[in-house]
Amino acid sequence: MPDGSSRTGVTSVPAGGKAGSSTTVWLDGAGRLRAAPPTPAQARSQGAALGAATGAGVCVLVAGMWWAVRVRLAARHRAQWDLAWEEFDSGRSHRHA
Repeated sequence: MPDGSSRTGVTSVPAGGKAGSSTTVWLDGAGRLRAAPPTPAQARSQGAALGAATGAGVCVLVAGMWWAVRVRLAARHRAQWDLAWEEFDSGRSHRHA
């Protein structure tokens, strides 16, 4: 327990242990069994994996925003060209042969 008191209970232990011997278990604040905290190497690898995933997510987000802006600007550009052509055609006479 957080206060250093002892507890007894039943849990799985590695093979080869003697009956009645002590083992270290990890408990949460409510006294429930939890997995052991990661080792420094595991924490570094998990941190690197999380950092890589975050970096990839940011890249995908930026690329998606870039694509959305390009699509919007292209649509705006096409609309401006359409308007310019309409103005150009409206000033010309429509003679047919």
